[in-house]
Amino acid sequence: MAMLETVLNPTGERYYSFGSSWSETEEIASMRNGSGDEFDIGAVQHVYAGRPLSQQVVSALNAEVSVAELADAASRIGYPLVADPAT
Repeated sequence: MAMLETVLNPTGERYYSFGSSWSETEEIASMRNGSGDEFDIGAVQHVYAGRPLSQQVVSALNAEVSVAELADAASRIGYPLVADPAT
């Protein structure tokens, strides 16, 4: 979650909600930042699964952030990056 927050929200202005009983068979999660942004659920799942970040995943979540910019934050929390952050 910390890495996802770092990618999506460099300014800290976001609201999260989660409903474990949205229906009998479904759960719901949402993120809002007041700008109407939408997020690629596949990229969100990638980060939640702890798979290494690539530029493609980062760009799907926030086109204004690069993997290189996240290297220090990722290192501090032990989050893996791809071997070559340029990819």
